[in-house]
Order: sequence, then C-alpha cells, then structure tokens
Amino acid sequence: MSLAVNTTPARHAFAIPTCVWCYEPNNRTARPRCRSRERADFPAVCHGEKSDPQNAYGVVRDEPLSADGDVENILQMSPQEVNLTVRIKETFNISLTYKHMANYPADIYYMMDGSKSMADDKDMLHSVGKELAEGMKKITSNLQLGFGIFVDKPVLPYVSTMSKNEAAYSFKNVLPLTSNTSAFTEEVKRAEGATNQDFPEGGFDGLMQAIVCEKDIKWRNASVRVIFFSTDAGFHFAGDGKLAGIVTPNDERCHLDGNELRKAHLYDFPSVAQINKMAKLHRINLVFAITAEQEPLYARLSQHIEGATSGVLASDSSNVVDLLTSSLKDIISKVELTQRDHNSHVSALKCPDNEKDWNPVVEVYPVGRQGSLQINLGMHCQCSCAKPGDKGYIVNAEACSRNGTSMCGVCECHEGFVGKACECYSNDDDGTGTISEDSCRQTNASAVCSDRGQCVCGQCQCKKPADPSQEIYGHYCQCTNYDCAVIGGELCSGHGECDCNACNCNDGWAGKHCSCSQDTDNCENRDLSIGEKPCSFLDEKDCRFDFAYEIDRDTGNVLLWAKQDLDCPEPVNTTGEF
Repeated sequence: MSLAVNTTPARHAFAIPTCVWCYEPNNRTARPRCRSRERADFPAVCHGEKSDPQNAYGVVRDEPLSADGDVENILQMSPQEVNLTVRIKETFNISLTYKHMANYPADIYYMMDGSKSMADDKDMLHSVGKELAEGMKKITSNLQLGFGIFVDKPVLPYVSTMSKNEAAYSFKNVLPLTSNTSAFTEEVKRAEGATNQDFPEGGFDGLMQAIVCEKDIKWRNASVRVIFFSTDAGFHFAGDGKLAGIVTPNDERCHLDGNELRKAHLYDFPSVAQINKMAKLHRINLVFAITAEQEPLYARLSQHIEGATSGVLASDSSNVVDLLTSSLKDIISKVELTQRDHNSHVSALKCPDNEKDWNPVVEVYPVGRQGSLQINLGMHCQCSCAKPGDKGYIVNAEACSRNGTSMCGVCECHEGFVGKACECYSNDDDGTGTISEDSCRQTNASAVCSDRGQCVCGQCQCKKPADPSQEIYGHYCQCTNYDCAVIGGELCSGHGECDCNACNCNDGWAGKHCSCSQDTDNCENRDLSIGEKPCSFLDEKDCRFDFAYEIDRDTGNVLLWAKQDLDCPEPVNTTGEF
C-alpha cells in the first residue's frame, strides 16, 4: 500500500518517507529540520533528540478458512482484520491468503429481452435448458437457476398501450432462484413477450430489480451471484425517461409487486453509475450476452460496472450453453481483488485537514464474492512532539512570544498572530491572519525591502553591514551611505558625503560626483602679464578636461595648451563591496 500525502513542517513532519525530524533547530549550519535517514551522515543529522516514527502492523482477526462443503458464512480470506500505522509515501506489503472452494454455491439468474426480435432466442433457450443446467452442474453441483424477462416502460413512446392481445410490461421475475432446474426450462417456455416501439430496451429497469430485490429473487448469502443479461438491442439510460414525462430519478429500491415491476412509469431509468453501485453492494457478477452488432457498446459498458463482462451471443442464441458455462467457469475459478476506501482519504495528496480523518478504513475484497480484509489504517501525519503531552509541545511558549504553541521547535501561532515567533499581530480586513509584504515594497515591481532587509510585521528591518561605518536605512531599506561613485579612491571625490545613494557636495564643489570645483580664481585673468594658467572642466560623462592658457604680452592673443588624455572616473560600484 502506498500513501501519497504532502505535509507541512509545523504539524506534519513526514512528507518524505525517510525523514527524521530534529527537535532542536540547527542554528550553526541552518540545516533543514527534516533530514533523510538514508544520508551517509545520518548519525550526525540531529544534535539533540529526534523523531523517527516506524510502521506498525498487527492482526486483529484471523479466523480459520471454511472447508469445502460449507454453505453459510464462508471465509475464503485470511486475515479478516488488521491494524496498520504507516509513514506517508511509504509502501507496506500485507500478506493475505485466499482459499478457492470446490463445489462453490452458485446462483444464476437469466434475464432475457422479451421483445419480438428475441422470440427465436427464447425458443432456443427452452430447447437447450436441460443441457445448460447439466453443463453448469459440471462446474458446481450446488447450483440454483432463475429466470426473468423485460421489455420496456409500459408508457408511450416506449411501448404501444393500445394492443389488447399483448399486455405491455417492464420486467417480470418469472422464476425465482431454485435448485429445480427442470422448472427453469418450463418457465422459459411459458414466458410471454411483448412489443415495444423503439429499438433500445428498458432492461436497466429490470436489471436494477434483479439486483436489489434479494428476497424476491432469492439470492443466497454465501453464493456466487451471476446475472446473464441477454439482448439484441441497446438500452435506455437515465434521462431517457423524460421522453415520457418521467423526471423522478431512480430510487435504487425494490418495487416488485408479486412477480412484476409495476412502478416503472414512476421512476426514470437507472444510470450506469447506479447499476455499478448496487452491483458492488449486492456482490453481483454481470455477464452481458449480446449479439455481435451490440458487442462494442456493451464491452464499453462493462468497463464501468465492477465485475461485469460481455460475450457475443449467436443471432439465434445457439451458442448460449457454451457462452454461459464458460462465463460461469471463469467467474468461479478466477478471483479479482480490489479495495474500497470508506473515508476517501487514502489516495489523497495531503493529510486531511480534519485530524479525525487520519484513521481511514480500507476494505480489500474479492469482486462478486463474500468476505473481505478490513485494514484499520493510521497515518503518521505528525510527530509526537506535535501532540499535547509531549515535552516538545509547549503552549504559549516563550519562543513563540507567548502568542502560540511550540511544536517540535516550530511555532503555530494563535489566531490573529503571525511571524516565525508569532511576534506580529494581524489586523487584516479579510481575517486571514496574515500580513502582506506589499507594505515593504517601494513599488509593485520592487523587491521586498530592496533586497537589503526583511519584512517583519509589515515593516522593513534593514540589514547591518559588516563595516560599522556603513549604513542601510529608509522605509524600504532603499538608502545607503556607501552606494555612491568612488573618484580618486574616495566617495564623492572626497568633496561630499554619500546620502541615500547620492552625493551631497561640500561648499565649493558641485557635479554628480562632487568633482567640479566652483572656485573661479584659476579661470580669471587678473594680470595680463602673468604667465601660464592651468584650468579644467567636466564633460557630460564626468571626464575631466585639463588645459592651460597664457596671454601673449606683445599681441594680446590667447595661447592655449590642452592635455591629450581625459581623466575619467572609475565605474560605479553598484554592489557596495570593496
């Protein structure tokens, strides 16, 4: 059995089958709390205590199997009930024994289409009735035979209600199950058919009655129950009843009055799902004996009904003995095991939210047979330290700001509190108990706290750089005092301070990087006799252009000398690393 359940660390620690849950967090290496026991370093995965629940299996009921010849309360499977506690996503093999019984009791109920198109088939069944009974008794002498016949709902547009010679009917239980096989032949001969208006037949109405009317059909409790359904036509199904104004769904109950269904006009045809449901409940093996033209339709239908098969019947039913005896032999000699999950949680993708559903009951049973194996399943959905009474379960724990319960070292916050240590109180409008990180984003596209901090209780807590001279600040941690250009080995050219990622220049200095002097002395000609004067300016790329000039005393012309190479700043360090 494989249980596929996804879990979360706080309450359900074993999403991985090999997980070992460490009680104490490993702050030194920040390793995950759930560690695999298959790792080579498994002995050192936890520094303290750990939780590693194991699978547990125990037999509750294991009664002796029935002997050949037993006819009541037959036991063919052992054990009959077990307890199993298993890790999720792990496979656990359960051994069981199934004993095939010789001369197994069999109840065979033959249902025939009574429309005129099947008249020759009814005659053939009568002529081979004795041969059919003898063939089946070779398989098991503990045999009962019964016979029923169906046509359609006795209302328009399905059958004609004007004919006085042929009374319309839906289904008749002509012969309840009996060990008197000669009575089968006689009742088949006396059964009267009827005429219907359309090609599909109302066999599902009769099939439902043959399944659910256990007392009327006289199904035995310990027998293999087989219904042979013989027809050369398709079938009406749920919804077709609306053609006659019948809108009440089929109620899956017995409505035989005497030997006849007299309420077919009150209920819609059964659905395939309803037939499947009741066939499983009443342990019916259903064999559709149909003509070649209808074989594809009924082959698909058989796939949707547990324990159903189909076989091709000759146009005149001349092969009915071979078909029925071979089908019965297959049913008795073969065993198909399947399972029923009464809680519908075993195949879930996560542990059920309700802890009451962590202990489902699974039933393994042979299709169409008596008996089963009941598995009382327990899911390992949480550590012992997540359960009250364990020392790892601490209510109003200090580690949870006294606003939550510590389970295995992880906080589960009380209502209204969130955060790793339940340190935040949520007053959100939708009552979800969470705090959005949107208030920690400068814009919708921005990173939370500019990737320089953590959003705690809806506010940014900025990181502290290793260099004590460096700072990160701002409502969104968007500002630093170091993320500015470095010119000449100094922030802001050494002529200003870095404030929120921009240079704030000292007096007398300007420019994006505070590299431009506002002193004009070196640019003014106070004395024409003077010599060569140096000067510089910054271009649009903040590259410094150095030059010098001199005024010729004789002519008054300006002589200019320019430095060939520009002095450009180093690229901006956007990472803040030095």
